[in-house]
Amino acid sequence: MISNSINEVLILIVRDFVLTWYRDISSSPSFPTAVSAMLHSSLGRLLSRLSSADLSNILVKRLLPRITTHVEQFQESEIALRGAGLERRLTESEELDMLLASRYAGKGGKLHPAISNLSSSFTKQAEENHLKSLLDRVLPFILPANEASSKALCVIVREIAACSILYPLMDMLTDPDFWNCTIDQLVSVCLWSVTR
Repeated sequence: MISNSINEVLILIVRDFVLTWYRDISSSPSFPTAVSAMLHSSLGRLLSRLSSADLSNILVKRLLPRITTHVEQFQESEIALRGAGLERRLTESEELDMLLASRYAGKGGKLHPAISNLSSSFTKQAEENHLKSLLDRVLPFILPANEASSKALCVIVREIAACSILYPLMDMLTDPDFWNCTIDQLVSVCLWSVTR
């Protein structure tokens, strides 16, 4: 059942992120088929590597302390900017976000590499570049060996994955409206099943 669901997701990824632009180039199914096969193979290798990792240790000893430190430093910066009462007289805006980020960085907080340049609030290019650098480090481990040795193929895979898959996914996951709608749907389903 899980395998079928993953396969459906991979089919949708090829349909929505590859075929949308590839149809304009060629009608040959060879490239989308090769992309699909590579996605399946890479996902298999990734799952194999994850199964050998101690995920609870990584979560408890590495991720949670970083998240906790980040939240504490962010709250300190927000209190310094807005005051102890966290007055909401300041309207939410990109300028306020930039001011808060600069205050956070000034307090010793380390900004994420994707937004470390505070000269502009337009961060799409920096975010995409950060995703590309992450993929450059990960692809050699998850691509099959013969594909990983091809520089041209790695660049194509990196660009498609970073700009057409991961960036829109990250954009969606950082959208508060997405989470509000998701929570609303989950609560509705739970209430419907309880009342039934």
